[in-house]
Amino acid sequence: CVSTTTPNGDDAPAASENVFATATDEGSLRGHDPTTGDATPDRPPPIDTSETRPAVADPVATRTAPPPDTDAGEPESEVGDGDSAAAEAPAADEDVDEVVEAEIKRLKEEIDRLWHESEEDPYEDIARLLHRIQQLDPHDIDAYLDEGWLHYSRGQGTPREQELDRKAISAYHRGMRDNPEDARLPWEYGYLFIYKHRNDFDGASYWLEKACTLTADSKLPRILGSMYQLKRRRADACRLYARALELNPEDSRARQKHEQLRCGETR
Repeated sequence: CVSTTTPNGDDAPAASENVFATATDEGSLRGHDPTTGDATPDRPPPIDTSETRPAVADPVATRTAPPPDTDAGEPESEVGDGDSAAAEAPAADEDVDEVVEAEIKRLKEEIDRLWHESEEDPYEDIARLLHRIQQLDPHDIDAYLDEGWLHYSRGQGTPREQELDRKAISAYHRGMRDNPEDARLPWEYGYLFIYKHRNDFDGASYWLEKACTLTADSKLPRILGSMYQLKRRRADACRLYARALELNPEDSRARQKHEQLRCGETR
């Protein structure tokens, strides 16, 4: 993950930077050039589709329990209460999990194919597939992040901008509802959508602050501290640098900035 150093020495993230980029981000749409299939700076390359799986049966239809967010009770067992039935139950659950994982993998590979190979606009199909992934696994963070990015980047500068912005907001908020402890969703919603896309730092700062309370990574509060410093909000910058040092006392860049602003002194 790369930082951009400003003339004042502040490290603010680049416009396309994903401060959460890890090996698990492979296959993410955000940052890919659909005309070349190449990854743009600070984004992972396309996933390897050399081992594409064949289509599998709808995993929801194979569940032995109701899908999430239903009020239905546990299904009645169709087998007896003997030891053999109890021993077989975990295996059935494992089979369902494997089918769901295989289907999600297939859907992601189909998204990747549409994004890089489709001769027609793949927007509607990709949005539908991302929503399907969320239904199968409400904790697949990239599915929400990709959908949010897909909507607002597709609508930017077009007559549909307001409509697709609303869809982006819906995707981010669904993700935060289903994953309230994950810092990536409020961070990308605040930084990429509200701050970079809408140019609204005050609106973004609420979500960036929220992300900083959820993360164990000192990078996020350090970056937000730099953003406050650029806005000449010294007290807020000092508070975030102090938070970064709480998370990681070895963060030399946060310490340098904390000392540079003389955060321990009263003004």
